[in-house]
Amino acid sequence: MDPKTLRKYAIFWKYKLGKLLPLLMFMAAYLFLFSVIEKADPPSYLYTYMRIDRLIPFCEYFVIPYFAWFLMIPCVCIYLLVKKESEYKRISYMLVFGMSVFIVFSLIIPTKLYLRPSFVPDNNVFCRMVSYLYTIDTSTNVFPSIHVYNTCVAMQAVMRSNTRLFKKPLMRVAIDVLSVLIILSTVFIKQHSLLDVVGALILFVLADRLVTLYESEGSLAKEHVLYKERA
Repeated sequence: MDPKTLRKYAIFWKYKLGKLLPLLMFMAAYLFLFSVIEKADPPSYLYTYMRIDRLIPFCEYFVIPYFAWFLMIPCVCIYLLVKKESEYKRISYMLVFGMSVFIVFSLIIPTKLYLRPSFVPDNNVFCRMVSYLYTIDTSTNVFPSIHVYNTCVAMQAVMRSNTRLFKKPLMRVAIDVLSVLIILSTVFIKQHSLLDVVGALILFVLADRLVTLYESEGSLAKEHVLYKERA
């Protein structure tokens, strides 16, 4: 590769990393605040529970799509950053809004879950993965489910995108199926109550409307500026 092409790629990736940096900084702040909240010992909790939760069986195999979430979200974000910057901005707004609401809510109203099995058998690798998950993620601060919320955000971003990869029917079906499995996994491995899932869906609808309103107002402001410049 000749020096001119290398310089072109270097400028391109420097620009993209500059666009990615604000989201990375937010994620660092979010993870720090989440760790602080997890270690806190509030005097009381709001327990999330629905009667139907007890009818949902524990199924360790759902730990696979649960962990797939940690790969799906950054992959969708990075791909959109490279291929469709406008959609990357939107998914960034959605993620920042939802996770910020979650942190604030958890600070004001700590939540807790009492659905985890008292004993997870060591029958297979999936059970061991669930046991490991339970050790690194407590059953507190569960409402709304960020796993569910971010999955909905990523799925919407894929459906909205007209990039070559995400326009492929097979890819869209794969993302849809994976997204549904991730959402189901939260209740089948007893990481969340259905109430947490419902809360995440409501938060997603609210975020979608607010971000859409913000983007439309931004577009109108740009059009107004262009009109004044041409006048």
